[in-house]
Amino acid sequence: MEIVFPGDEIGCSEEYLTGEGCYEMDGTIYASTVGEVRVDKKNKMLEVAPKTDVPVVLKSGDMVVGRITDIRNSMAIVEVVALVGRERRAISTNKIATLFVSQISDSYVKSISDFYRIEDIIKARVKQAKPSLQISTNEKNLGVIKSFCRKCKSPLRVVGSRLYCLKCKTFENRAISSDYSKPVGINESENRDRR
Repeated sequence: MEIVFPGDEIGCSEEYLTGEGCYEMDGTIYASTVGEVRVDKKNKMLEVAPKTDVPVVLKSGDMVVGRITDIRNSMAIVEVVALVGRERRAISTNKIATLFVSQISDSYVKSISDFYRIEDIIKARVKQAKPSLQISTNEKNLGVIKSFCRKCKSPLRVVGSRLYCLKCKTFENRAISSDYSKPVGINESENRDRR
């Protein structure tokens, strides 16, 4: 049983078709939701299925994982995909959140694209759940936890305080979380057991 998060690579489109809970980009199949990878060998299809059907309701103060879907002048639009600590449960409330420029960092933010890019996976805190979902990343352990190269779409690695693409040999700037590339919701002993 393998739990994946949005943006995790799960297969190749030369071998499998893309099913529910995943998408294909440049020949690679990625998870689009949090869940368990399932392989339909008969139909040669991959899908990501939620682990449980009992949904959670988000509230102010919750820590969440989301995927940036759009960037505008004063805000980023984020699809919230999981509640940290309850990644295997679906979210029952509104999943589309706004991340206003004033909630990105404690320092001055000239442009959102200096901190985040579309398709970045971020860890954030819920500032407001109703009437609209609003999140914040202005704490030290919040920000990008997974990102991809703008040119080749390969996963980026942390080098110093920046992100680096091994294929393109280029650096990119992001607001990097201290949890970058760590499995969210899995403690170290569980992570060792999975290897």
